[in-house]
Amino acid sequence: MLEVPSYVHPSTMEQIMQLPNMSSSTFLNLPSILGMALTFPTITNSSGSYDPVVFRGFREFLVHSFPNVFSSSNVEVHDSFPSFLLTVQGSGENATANSFLLLGHMDVVPVDASAWDDDPFSGKWLDKETEGGGFVYGRGAIDDKLSVVVGGEYGARRLANFLESKGVKDLLFILDEGMPILEGAIAGLEVPVAIIGVTEKGWMDIRVEATGVAGHSSIPPLSQATHALATAIHNLHSSPHPVFLNDGPEEHLLLAVAPKDNVVPGTAWALVNHRVHPSESLEEVVRHDISAINDDNINVTVLDSRAPHPISPYGASSPAFSLLASVALRVCPEAVPAPGVLVANTDTRHYLQFSRSVYRAMPYLLTPQDLAGIHGNNERISAANVWRAAQYYHTLIMAADLGLANSHYSQAGRGGREL
Repeated sequence: MLEVPSYVHPSTMEQIMQLPNMSSSTFLNLPSILGMALTFPTITNSSGSYDPVVFRGFREFLVHSFPNVFSSSNVEVHDSFPSFLLTVQGSGENATANSFLLLGHMDVVPVDASAWDDDPFSGKWLDKETEGGGFVYGRGAIDDKLSVVVGGEYGARRLANFLESKGVKDLLFILDEGMPILEGAIAGLEVPVAIIGVTEKGWMDIRVEATGVAGHSSIPPLSQATHALATAIHNLHSSPHPVFLNDGPEEHLLLAVAPKDNVVPGTAWALVNHRVHPSESLEEVVRHDISAINDDNINVTVLDSRAPHPISPYGASSPAFSLLASVALRVCPEAVPAPGVLVANTDTRHYLQFSRSVYRAMPYLLTPQDLAGIHGNNERISAANVWRAAQYYHTLIMAADLGLANSHYSQAGRGGREL
């Protein structure tokens, strides 16, 4: 018998378990459709540039692959090239109150094809005949073409502006990419964990700069900028930021010193990138760095930053969180749903004004080996996960449309966090 966590309403769970499974020829062929989607190199570079011809071809592929969606009288397509938004009219008695937003992105990160075992845009369905259905191989298999609804950051901003112009507000929930269902990735846990991100970390780029006496390397001066910078970085790493449940602000460094190997530079600097936990403010991070460096001659300058996201409701009195946890259990009964902090950043920052209940999760059961492919080499996803994801979204949409998220909650109880 399925054990229902305390923050999942038993009646909601029972109704969700009784919803029909997704079954059709399209459902069974989804790994093949995903494979074809991966053949489109929809790369967005660090500058934000992309090939519009490739994106246009990918969009045409989606229309061709899902004709029933794009031709339905209940579906309205809002174009914002390279992105688009599909508005689907619900059939429930209170469809407006049950409105929600599902996000995904079409673009993928650049790839070093020489480091892959096969063409990263081959989209091959490998070992199809084996038990479990094999794997679909290619860049974007996990991140994030399987849950495509809208495009990258530029498109996300434009679509957010469109929603705002239409007066959209108080959505039941917003769901974007996030942590998968982790198996064997968390020390001490023998069961998979379906982490539902209720917030995400912010970030901050800080320039740490030291000055000294410039000169020739054959007669180096005593007061060198590189010495002062090395001491500052050592002090910074020797005084780490507070850790919250083994999850503290991380940082990585980019160093810049001499323009030539025989030059002792007059200035040396390091770029420190922090990932800021929601329990810390940006101001606290700066104060900690200055205190840890403990040198008035070191200049600390904030170059850019983004605050951590607000914490969305979770727990027994949050209908949206309970719904997502229930659907996760439907597709992966052995998992334990739990709220968490997403360490990466998503497009949800463009949509925070539309709902208090903003979540980040992916219904894929992944191992550490699978995780290594995200932005790495030989990215792949199992066919079983493709079918699991389809069932997840199918169940989630039906449950929300039927009002199951609100059927056992009063309006006053929609904001709790108790676990």
